[in-house]
Amino acid sequence: MCFQDLTASHQPDMLGTVTGAGLIGQQLTVPLTLSPHPVYTLPMLSVSATKGTGIVVSVPSDSPDDFAAFRDLKSKPAFCEKYDVDHAWVRDVSPVHIIDVPGYSGPCAEIACDEFKVQSQNDAVALAKAKDEAYKRGFYEGVMRVGAHAGAKVEEAKPLIRQELLAAGQAVVYYEPEGPVMSRSLDECVVALVDQWFIDYGDDEWRQTALRCLARMNIPARETQNQFEAVFNWLGQWACSRSFGLGSRVPWDEQYLIDSLSDSTLYPAYYTVAHLLQQGALDGSVVGPAGLAADAMTPDAWDFVFLGTEPAADAPAAAHLDQLRALRREFLFWYPCDMRVSGKDLVPNHLTMYIYNHVALLEERHWPGGVRTNGHLLLNMEKMSKSTGNFMTLEQAVSAFGADAVRIGLADSGDTVEDANFQSELANKAILRLHAQLDWTRTFLRDQANPATALPVKEPSAYTHHDLVFLSRMSEAMAGALDAYERTMYREALKCGFFDMQAARDRYRDLTASAPTPAAGPCGGLLRQFIEYQALLLAPIAPHFCEYVWQDLLGHEESVTASRMPTPPAVDRICLMADTYAEEVIHRMRLAREAAINPPRPRVAKGVTPPPLVVYASPVHCRLTVTRAFTPVQLAVLSALRENYSSATGEFTLPEKDIRDRARKSLPDPKKDTKVAMNFFATVLTRFELLGEFAFNDQLPFDEAHILGEYKDYILSSFGLKELDIVDNVADTLATPCVPEIAFTLRVKEDEAQE
Repeated sequence: MCFQDLTASHQPDMLGTVTGAGLIGQQLTVPLTLSPHPVYTLPMLSVSATKGTGIVVSVPSDSPDDFAAFRDLKSKPAFCEKYDVDHAWVRDVSPVHIIDVPGYSGPCAEIACDEFKVQSQNDAVALAKAKDEAYKRGFYEGVMRVGAHAGAKVEEAKPLIRQELLAAGQAVVYYEPEGPVMSRSLDECVVALVDQWFIDYGDDEWRQTALRCLARMNIPARETQNQFEAVFNWLGQWACSRSFGLGSRVPWDEQYLIDSLSDSTLYPAYYTVAHLLQQGALDGSVVGPAGLAADAMTPDAWDFVFLGTEPAADAPAAAHLDQLRALRREFLFWYPCDMRVSGKDLVPNHLTMYIYNHVALLEERHWPGGVRTNGHLLLNMEKMSKSTGNFMTLEQAVSAFGADAVRIGLADSGDTVEDANFQSELANKAILRLHAQLDWTRTFLRDQANPATALPVKEPSAYTHHDLVFLSRMSEAMAGALDAYERTMYREALKCGFFDMQAARDRYRDLTASAPTPAAGPCGGLLRQFIEYQALLLAPIAPHFCEYVWQDLLGHEESVTASRMPTPPAVDRICLMADTYAEEVIHRMRLAREAAINPPRPRVAKGVTPPPLVVYASPVHCRLTVTRAFTPVQLAVLSALRENYSSATGEFTLPEKDIRDRARKSLPDPKKDTKVAMNFFATVLTRFELLGEFAFNDQLPFDEAHILGEYKDYILSSFGLKELDIVDNVADTLATPCVPEIAFTLRVKEDEAQE
């Protein structure tokens, strides 16, 4: 209090001394008290004697700590005797019920103490729980039942009563830290009231401008967006100056320094011209390429560089206009800052001020474009710690795994605001995957250079279905990777640009490996395109690997880092839907074959000999039956889904339950058809995840029999079949559109019947 101007000097004036024991039993006058009994000074074990007078007002009706102390005094004679308390002081006293809390039949402190089984004021854990419950409910739900504010909610009455006490001179305002703060010299710190400069971030017009900027910014994590909005709503005056440390002098009061947070939020703008001003020296002692000495960069000069404001003819900056124009061009070329990346703990201060200060000082076209926040880095799902040995420096990581594998591990460690996790196992797998890709690339390019082993390079007009699917899969992965890079979502970029691309290549090779003719087989031109696309897309994450592939293997003269990212070709969505359909059919075929050759053993009664187990050989013939006709029940389900789906938003317009009800009501015979309809409803929703809204159409965008024919060679080879019949539009079939009927012809293995 002495340091907050509540005394004449920074030292208290001692008028006398008194022991704590001497205060017990003294009668006091308490502001706003409604008790008819005298108010005595009584002992309470949790009161701190290091703050204020060591005497606090007890509210046993609503404070569990106070009630526990009060109950000890009333029920424990030994406690009273220890502190020389006359039992008559508390014998006839009861807590005054001053706040009604919904759900509590009386004073909430007593009920909370009973609820959490508080036995005495020494039950710290139970008291903490009781206190949290009573204070929270009392403040947010409580209603005053006595006094001038009877009927008002506690959260509304509290500031009014505070103001009344201050106005009557019955209270003073002072400040203290939330918890103990110790200096490096082990002295306890206090809050001092000193001269201070503030920035008023609470100005409503400024806040609204900052919110307008925030609304258009690219902020990948919704949690970060919400945190910004919350900070904007409570941030008010911010103390921006201090007496010592790092920082620039306050221009209008040079005895103070501007604190680091307030002084550093516009520095990305300085990045745009730093290379022209500095020549390896950060203190301005060396003149940079622009030929401008440090003292030439006056406020007028900076106003011209960042704001375009021409200096007056007699201003010092006017003598350097040519050099300043060069700086201005750099700033205009690079700004605004598309993405600012920083720790999530800086949202309430530094990053918020970054937005506020930009909108206050710069033109709207130079406002921040985006902010991405991140947490800390874990190592193998644990916090890094030298004491536990779970610790790795960047140098150690590069030595263990190589730079590109480390970069892949870091990219894969996480895209959210949660702590990222670098996994040693994944870095090791990255090494193996890069080597496998390198070996395949070398082999492919070597074979392509030999006419005897080269794969054909087809014209686009000669592309097969599998060629078009591969091209579209690559294009889809490219578009996903480029979009992820734009949003600084590096894990997603790695998934699309590396893993999805390789999955597309591997599936393409599998599907075309059994082609009967070279024309139906893999296209050498598309596979070379894959290598080029892969090198370009992966270069931001694994530049050394990609540079080697780009220059040494593909023979490009320029660096991969100087090459433009590829423009994804158009995606053939129908082709991709057909491929997804075929992949699902093949998956169902595998399940059907497994169920056919390994039927479940029949259950028999105890003591009964089970029949011989029939062992089937792997089938060599399969029949796939497709149909184009939906049943009336299925058409009713499709119609309900189609009518309640918005193509514009990609979402259903009603909850799933309501769409089910509408489909049920439109059935030809709801009582009879509901079970079949709801099963089909679930099937269509599963198909929707694969095919999108085409799953709701009563006509497919592709011919099932034709598409399955495109995969016939692959199916014959991978299933070991000799024959595959694809039958279309048979009258009596269990097939429905997109769900062919699968029938394997089984053969019993000779002499292999087992008991």
